[in-house]
Amino acid sequence: MGGTGLYISVLLDGIFKVKTENRAIRERLYKQAEQKGSAYLHRKLKKVTRWPPSRSTLMIPGALCARWKYFEVTGKPISELQKNREGLFATHRVRIFCLDMERDKLYARIDRRVEKMFKQGLILEVRRLLKKEA
Repeated sequence: MGGTGLYISVLLDGIFKVKTENRAIRERLYKQAEQKGSAYLHRKLKKVTRWPPSRSTLMIPGALCARWKYFEVTGKPISELQKNREGLFATHRVRIFCLDMERDKLYARIDRRVEKMFKQGLILEVRRLLKKEA
């Protein structure tokens, strides 16, 4: 899950507060994924968690690396950590409404938005962010 779905999940379900930033672990995991493939990390995760990843997640090394990093730092699978979240669902009566749009119109709208982002300097912004991280 990413983008809007992730934001909504954090808002409604909350986010667990576990500090796991460890550059050495992250770099090692990305290197393993690059050398041995995402399937390698997927197999390692299946041994320690009941997390049922979708096929699409198997193709995202970042998601697999993040889940394994949480396990290495805390000794618990991310699914256990997620049980200790508290968002708006815990304190409010939440109603969810969804606006639906025809797929063709939605994709055309997304295409226009992406083109606009590139015209407004997306590449330059990413380059600046990458320089900050280095």
